[in-house]
Amino acid sequence: MSRIWLDCRRIEFGECPGMRFRSTAALVVKCMKISMEEASKNIMVIDTDCGVDDALAIMMAVSHDDWKVLCITCCYGNVNLNQVCQNVMRTLVVCGKHEVPVYKGCEKALVSNELLGSDYHSKDGFGGVASEFPTDCLQLASPEHASNVLVRLAREHRKHLVVVALGPLTNIAVAQRLDPEFTKNLKELVIMGGNINGFGNSYLAAEFNFASDPEAANILLKEAECPVTVIPLEVCHKYALDWNWLDDWRKTDTPRGYLVQKMTEHSINRARNIPGCNGLHLCDLFAMCVVVNPRVIVKKDEKCVYVELNGQLTRGMMVVERRLTHLPYVTNNVFIVMEFNKTELLKMFKKMIL
Repeated sequence: MSRIWLDCRRIEFGECPGMRFRSTAALVVKCMKISMEEASKNIMVIDTDCGVDDALAIMMAVSHDDWKVLCITCCYGNVNLNQVCQNVMRTLVVCGKHEVPVYKGCEKALVSNELLGSDYHSKDGFGGVASEFPTDCLQLASPEHASNVLVRLAREHRKHLVVVALGPLTNIAVAQRLDPEFTKNLKELVIMGGNINGFGNSYLAAEFNFASDPEAANILLKEAECPVTVIPLEVCHKYALDWNWLDDWRKTDTPRGYLVQKMTEHSINRARNIPGCNGLHLCDLFAMCVVVNPRVIVKKDEKCVYVELNGQLTRGMMVVERRLTHLPYVTNNVFIVMEFNKTELLKMFKKMIL
């Protein structure tokens, strides 16, 4: 109630121009209505190394009115940390979401920086078109470190906050080290990363996000005290967006459609030249769909998983426990998404750019 009265006093003293009320009672009713509307929304924080599919995932998140993005925390990965922050801001400007705070986090892995972003999303991480999309003078919300922000918000919204991890897990692992209660305070942790059959995309047998910081992934998969959902690499690759569908999707004549058209061109041209590739993989976008619309999940398995830290060829690989007799004795099970409803996914992709 004290927060409501504080908001009312701000309105009364003219900090919200254009709002006029005949009585204090009207102010209270108005503020309570706003507070209740906010309370009815699901809340998330997006942790990202903003490349092309990350930007599309952000677009998906802010397109859903029943979800509120409290902030976006940035981590090194596809490109350097400063570029990641700029790419996030560009995406927010196109989506008309200037109010979403952006925080800077870790610029290297916990132990070593053995895997650096390549030109997979072009050198700017934005399909080579970053300069065409200004940030409108958006700035970081404050100097507060992303990991501190994660700890603070998890405490403020205990058991209500969903953290969506789209890049290396360094920021989130640091939050866990800063506060051992961090994951216990979360409603859920959703991770795009890892692999289930030893298929890699950066290393021979490891997925990029996990390979970028295996120790961070290991900390979270071993210690998380909230439900953890993992969307692994191989599953995303099963649902490539075919070239004809992409051509139609990228013709959508809206500001968001124009961003999609320009930003994905580099990735599409690159993928078309890969032998046997039958479409574009947008893994982070799939992960966000799991958050905002769990009905897209057709099948998910509960498994115990580990992260390989020492293998010469397998460092960063997510190892799935498949011996059924061992599962009752482990405590760090995660939910692994195994199948999607592709028809529902495509509907969501079209709707988000209108």
